[in-house]
Amino acid sequence: MVGSFTVGDAVTVNVNGVTYNTTVQTGGSWSVTVPGSGLSADADSTINVTVNVTGVGPISTNHSYVIDVTAPNPAGAVLNVNAVTADNVLNAAESGGNVTLTGTLIEYP
Repeated sequence: MVGSFTVGDAVTVNVNGVTYNTTVQTGGSWSVTVPGSGLSADADSTINVTVNVTGVGPISTNHSYVIDVTAPNPAGAVLNVNAVTADNVLNAAESGGNVTLTGTLIEYP
């Protein structure tokens, strides 16, 4: 927020019909935490924000966003599991303890 404001001015954020309140901080910034589920459920994908600027009154704006619900395409990804032990043979001593399994995933988008 730039211009004439007072630290502590009320900020109201509306997402999917739910109101979240916060205040303007030093430098004009503000922040509020909203559940991702509320953002994804918002039919018009629009955040409505109003700041009640001291001595001026309410100033409002809207911000639209895009929801990407398409999972990445794993085609071409390679998943490897490394040898279970140094010789890839689990012996009696190793079977009595913990064995760390490792692997790699490469070329995943």
